[in-house]
Amino acid sequence: MQRVVRISVSLRKPDYTFPWQSQSRSPNKGVGTGFFYNGPNKETWVVTCAHVVEAAYDIKFLHNKKEISARLLFVCPELDIAVIEPIESDETSQFPKLDNNIINLEELKANDSVIAVGFPLANEQIITSNGIISGSNGYLIQTTAAINSGNSGGPLLQKHTKAIIGINSSKAAGMLFSSIDNIGYSVPISLLEKCISIYSDHKSKGNESEEHKPFKIPFSSSSGITFSRSTPKIRKCYSDCDEDGCLISEIEHPQLKDILKPKDVLLSVGNDKNTFNLYGKQLSTDKKWIEQDIDLKTYLILFGFNEKINFKYWNAEEGEKTHSVDCFNSYDPTIKELFYYDDIDSIDYLVLGGMVLIELTENLQERYYEDVMWKVLTQEKGKQRNRVVISTIFPSSLPDEMKVVEAFDAIHKINNKDVYTLEDVKKIVTSTTHSSNCLEIEMFPYAKLILPVERLKEDDQTFLELFNYPINKTLSNLPLSNTNTESNPNLEIDSDDTSAETDESTTVRIRIG
Repeated sequence: MQRVVRISVSLRKPDYTFPWQSQSRSPNKGVGTGFFYNGPNKETWVVTCAHVVEAAYDIKFLHNKKEISARLLFVCPELDIAVIEPIESDETSQFPKLDNNIINLEELKANDSVIAVGFPLANEQIITSNGIISGSNGYLIQTTAAINSGNSGGPLLQKHTKAIIGINSSKAAGMLFSSIDNIGYSVPISLLEKCISIYSDHKSKGNESEEHKPFKIPFSSSSGITFSRSTPKIRKCYSDCDEDGCLISEIEHPQLKDILKPKDVLLSVGNDKNTFNLYGKQLSTDKKWIEQDIDLKTYLILFGFNEKINFKYWNAEEGEKTHSVDCFNSYDPTIKELFYYDDIDSIDYLVLGGMVLIELTENLQERYYEDVMWKVLTQEKGKQRNRVVISTIFPSSLPDEMKVVEAFDAIHKINNKDVYTLEDVKKIVTSTTHSSNCLEIEMFPYAKLILPVERLKEDDQTFLELFNYPINKTLSNLPLSNTNTESNPNLEIDSDDTSAETDESTTVRIRIG
């Protein structure tokens, strides 16, 4: 197993509470597995999982009992793939020169014997685990070979050929994150080859000035197409289509939205015959993946990523048409997954009246949101939408005193205007004339804040001096109007003094009903 190495990383943690602070380095260490892999020009690379090096500020791997410093070359967080390269040292000439020896996707079969290799549970010695390919889960290979913490990034080998078929990524989890034995997942090695092709293309376009800056491959695992319930009568009614297919209700894919339209009927994808379920809401193809039919999303990841794919569809006005689309070359997702190695990504934010606002990212899902709430927040009318959330509420701020919202609640509207991004917040807050000298902030799904502008300005100035964040991140330049509170029937002012003036003792209430 001279191909396999033990990776150790020193970690930094992103600070969602105070994102203006530099990411703090911590004494925490992480351990994973990697394996040597030849680059296109026979460079010595080490392949691992993106999550192994995601929050690292220092990467090393062990070879011949010596630690070799490495740096991240490129990463695809959504596919959980990363490639690191050794920093020049006396050891680099001693690395093994091995053929990549990989296997084609379509050669994989259920019940094939496999071996998972790595350093599970931070073990100092290589451990191998035998199992079989038990099926697939989307685009991932499902195996009975044990995959545990520390195994991540190691190779999954076909037992009788020792060919690499996947990169060990994760194991199945049950209720309350309890682990499930004998179900592990690996990323097909063919997707690494696709990533290498994209990285090589990126380098060939003259990005030499970024030679040592890691490249993040933009990619979304979403197909970007939403289908409606589709029976023959429905297809005939909406599109005058007599052929079997899926009725499109929404199209978000950036390279398809100018071709496919709602009410078009998708007839086939690729050069394969397609089949549809009873209600026409799912498309599968004759192309097999571990002897199973696969849906459109899986098909496009496995066979469409960085490839030209034919889309045959029916349009009510133009009839049957076919377009060839390079559909996954650079598809940046609506909700991004931030990657914190070497400041590839950073947390953007704004501060408003003692609330720190950030945009929703995939990184927050597992930590802060249940699956049902995540779907409620990120899906709207069949489309994926981003959201702005409150990452922290400063003590003694007006929102803190009101006790209506909590950290990681999402904003729905400000002054009755939809909010999806920080740019939306900035535009609404700094351009709206507030009819009651207040900001009305509707939370997702039910709560509402009504905040006096004067108090927000005072709080912004206080917290700016206290926390010393950049002044361009505060929204203190709020416009004022001369309109009194009578224009807003939902706003009540309680104070010891019944005058129109508000002071620090003012309490803002929401009338319910």
